[in-house]
Amino acid sequence: MKLKFTAAIFAALTAFAATSANAATTQIAGGVTEITVIDSTLGLLVDNTDSIGVVGNTTLTGATFGFGISGGTAFMDGNALIEHDGVGVTLNAQGSSATIGDFIIDTTAGNVTGTLNGAGSFEFFVFGSGNDLPGVELLLSETLSSTLESFFSLPEDALEGATVGDAVPQPTLVPLPAAGWMLLAALGGLGLVRRRAATA
Repeated sequence: MKLKFTAAIFAALTAFAATSANAATTQIAGGVTEITVIDSTLGLLVDNTDSIGVVGNTTLTGATFGFGISGGTAFMDGNALIEHDGVGVTLNAQGSSATIGDFIIDTTAGNVTGTLNGAGSFEFFVFGSGNDLPGVELLLSETLSSTLESFFSLPEDALEGATVGDAVPQPTLVPLPAAGWMLLAALGGLGLVRRRAATA
């Protein structure tokens, strides 16, 4: 009888693992993405702006921005779309301001898109190949570099491809509901097996 009970436990755990493994995606419920800006880029921002503001659920501690994750999807192949709705950074300089925000990290495309002054969808950063950073290396895209060059009155192409720093997403995943129900059903089956064994 012990062999049957052990086999039933193994079957329940196998069913739970198979359900989890067969799920194509997992939803992201929250978390934070930290972007630590390297000294040269931080110096450029400090030297050329009157002030730097944060939007929504954004924090700034030293050289590290924390952007609240609003949702997204994690794929079983290791890629993800990580959404940061309602967050951003406002740069104020020379009597004008520019806000970049509502970021979406797309690990399949290798980029970060977002809105400029609350409109459109623009590629702001591309992933670099730097491996000396703890997260994903971010480089300025052509779109954001030309915007910043114009905003700061810098020469054309002065910033394109410049390293911003590294991004470390820390998403919170939503548990798989189907796997939970499968586990409960399997545990119920185990209870029946044990009850039947006790009466026999």
